[in-house]
Amino acid sequence: MAPISFPPHNVRYTSLDPPGTKRVIPAILQRTYWNAQELSPFFDLPAYDKLPRWFIPSRKLSYRPPLMHYGWNADFPMLVKLAEDRGLTQWNENIDYSDTDPDDLDAPGVMVREVNNVETISLLLETVAKELVPDPPKTVQLVLTMNAPDAFVVSVYTNYDLAKPPSDSFVEMLRVALNGGELRWHLDEELLVCSSRDL
Repeated sequence: MAPISFPPHNVRYTSLDPPGTKRVIPAILQRTYWNAQELSPFFDLPAYDKLPRWFIPSRKLSYRPPLMHYGWNADFPMLVKLAEDRGLTQWNENIDYSDTDPDDLDAPGVMVREVNNVETISLLLETVAKELVPDPPKTVQLVLTMNAPDAFVVSVYTNYDLAKPPSDSFVEMLRVALNGGELRWHLDEELLVCSSRDL
């Protein structure tokens, strides 16, 4: 991960547990390693309505906590339809050879256009954010997580953005504009355990 700006030790936001709150953190998140054979427990972890303070990065820690995304489950059909209504659909073009003779190396294929859902939704997020505020946060993104119902989440910021996260008002305006669901903290798909500070 890139160098970060650490938030104050007593940082307070509505999306965080208040200072002094104690929670039991699953042991699997406190490790510094994982492998593909041990992924099942990560899928079963609950999303947090408020982020436990154990996940807040600090200069005092000898490790970096897992990456957590604050946002809502991405409803692909609904978001793609919103993008289509705005003329923002992004396409992939591929040549389909499924109906040609495999022995005929010169046989022409058929050009097939398919919606690129990820690029379409990403463009929608960028466009709507710019419509809401002149200089929107750079933290809004579509991400893969371990414990969201459909894996993808509209992430408005992460626990590594807590030195200066987007305002609650912006987050709520974006959520309403995109027909978003309940805001929760979700575990990143890759940075899902602790890492050393020098990474």
